[in-house]
Amino acid sequence: MFGVERPVDITEGTEAFFKACEIYKDLESCAITIEYARDQAPNPEIYEKTLNIGCRLREFRYCIELYDTVRPSPVMYKLSLGAACNAGDPDVCDVAAMAFNPRKKPGPNDPVPDVNFAVKWGKKGCELGSGYACKSVGQAYAGFLSREPSLPKNTQEGLLWFRKACQLKYGSACMEILDYATGSAQNLSPNDDVAISINDIEMALRYGCEDQFPQMCLKAASVYHTGKLNVPPRPQKAVKYAIAACYTEDKYYEGFRTPEFYKGHIREACDYAAALTADAYERTGELTFDDILTAKRGCEFGSALSCYQQGRSEIVHKRYEAGTASMHKSCKLGDSNACDWVASEAARERKEKEARLARAAAQKKARQERLAEIAQQQNYSASTANSFSSSYTPPSRSYLAPNTNRSYAAQESSAAIYNRVRVRTRQTYCNTGGTYGC
Repeated sequence: MFGVERPVDITEGTEAFFKACEIYKDLESCAITIEYARDQAPNPEIYEKTLNIGCRLREFRYCIELYDTVRPSPVMYKLSLGAACNAGDPDVCDVAAMAFNPRKKPGPNDPVPDVNFAVKWGKKGCELGSGYACKSVGQAYAGFLSREPSLPKNTQEGLLWFRKACQLKYGSACMEILDYATGSAQNLSPNDDVAISINDIEMALRYGCEDQFPQMCLKAASVYHTGKLNVPPRPQKAVKYAIAACYTEDKYYEGFRTPEFYKGHIREACDYAAALTADAYERTGELTFDDILTAKRGCEFGSALSCYQQGRSEIVHKRYEAGTASMHKSCKLGDSNACDWVASEAARERKEKEARLARAAAQKKARQERLAEIAQQQNYSASTANSFSSSYTPPSRSYLAPNTNRSYAAQESSAAIYNRVRVRTRQTYCNTGGTYGC
């Protein structure tokens, strides 16, 4: 009927999209079906079927989602993963190698481990550039996985795949190579044929550190500093790797290690970097900007040696306040050298304070003596003036006194005399013919 809207039926719409996905193999319809069956109108049956269809159509994300959520039958799952991996997606190959890895303890819904399946698709993933897949194959050959007659232990073959993984900068594989070089590898027996060259060791140290694997950076610093494993000592490389260990953010940290472990590692790495920097400073007398930043980072993570190194560098660069604060922090963290510096600085400040107080006392005494001298001079001047005034007799002023023996005319004032003279002068003027005022 016109003008009447039909109510929305998500379930009916989901079934319609599913038919389009199943019959016409339309991936867009499959994507809509998965979204609706998973979130809008949950339908586990349609959801699983659609994921299987998408996986067979080599839409690799559906294969991974199928493994993560539904856990299909092992046969179907193997076929789906194998097809997706063979199509060229290394991520799916990683899933195939991981899901059937016998080393992994399976859960109740996990597929049964199958070492041959894991190795087959692990090799494919390695060819596609997956370091994890290469390492998985190496573990299988090196005997890390369950011992199966169909895959006898072959240490040299395992090392070959570990090398491939390390060359792809997969840090934990580089660590495996270094463990073989030090004789601490897992499942290593005296009869195993192990041949690790210096090139293998340096490759493992380099690529392991570049993979943001701080433990490898720290091992590289130690090897190049001490010359272990027959590697020639290189002090500059040792400092470089120590600084990298201090600053590298461990990408394997999240979810695998505790914050305490992470902070402890940073503290250890920065301590080592500070120690190597201190050695370089003793040799050259110079501190670089990287040295200062490394010491600062280590100090932030609670490294006593790094705080001491930071304080020393700040003082060298004339930043005494910041350097003093770092020295005090280092002393609190237990560094004896920093405590010696703090004690000597306190003694120096105490001597300077005593000297300042002595100078102030001397200046005060000198000022008081000067004031006393001025007061004495003032008292002397006053007493001298008083003695003069008491002994002084002013001269007689009798000549200024009026003479009583003189006549009245002689005793006239000067004003009267002036007036008399003026009148007489005017009369004379008028008498002699003057007219003005007459």
